[in-house]
Amino acid sequence: MQRRVNGNGNIRRWGRLHRWCGISAVAFVIVLSLSGIVLNHAHSLGLDERYLKAEWLLDFYGIEAPPPAGNYRAGAHQVTQLGERLYLDRRELGASLGPLAGAVQIGEVIAVAAGSTLILATGAGELIESMAIDGPGTIDRIGRADRTVVVSKGGLWYRSDEELISLSPVSGTGAIDVAWSDPNPIEPARLEALRQLFRGRGISAERLLADLHSGRLFGRHGPLVMDLAGVAFVFLGLTGLVLFLRRRA
Repeated sequence: MQRRVNGNGNIRRWGRLHRWCGISAVAFVIVLSLSGIVLNHAHSLGLDERYLKAEWLLDFYGIEAPPPAGNYRAGAHQVTQLGERLYLDRRELGASLGPLAGAVQIGEVIAVAAGSTLILATGAGELIESMAIDGPGTIDRIGRADRTVVVSKGGLWYRSDEELISLSPVSGTGAIDVAWSDPNPIEPARLEALRQLFRGRGISAERLLADLHSGRLFGRHGPLVMDLAGVAFVFLGLTGLVLFLRRRA
């Protein structure tokens, strides 16, 4: 009789441990399960291309816009570089291919010099073409001569045709009257708008879910908490098995 009482007491103790461990792990089970399911379909849901703009979240991640590396006027438009990104007015042109050297407007086309590349875009910010200029160094400056683009790189000049299809080396540069693109100060309102655009592109929904799933969202000790939650799941499985076997016995 005493043996049976001891057996029932052990079952009750294992049951209490199993119950309290399960109650403590409920929140982690929900977070890990839901975030894991969504992450499995993140690409198909477009979460890698959805960026979060909440100020508190960007502050939490410490995302700050860098100071402008250059700002140039091209007709009625402005081209600005922040970090590694280029902006035409308030639209992102994409990642910069190097330091911004200037921009000019030829008809309806905006020509932007960055690194060793001449980027052609519409006034609406749609990319038309990118032309790489071979040779060492980066473009020093860009200007316009009549309806053509002139760039200076490594001590040499290159000039486009009027259709802006190709660039050719120029000899006798003294005979060309070039209106060079010069940097301009950026207005505070425009700079603030670009900073918001930069910060708003900082955190994708997929990264937020991945950080939530791994625990990194909760700081330095977050992954350790999630590791402990994993240990708790293993404990739940083992205690559940023990209870099942003891009750059958």
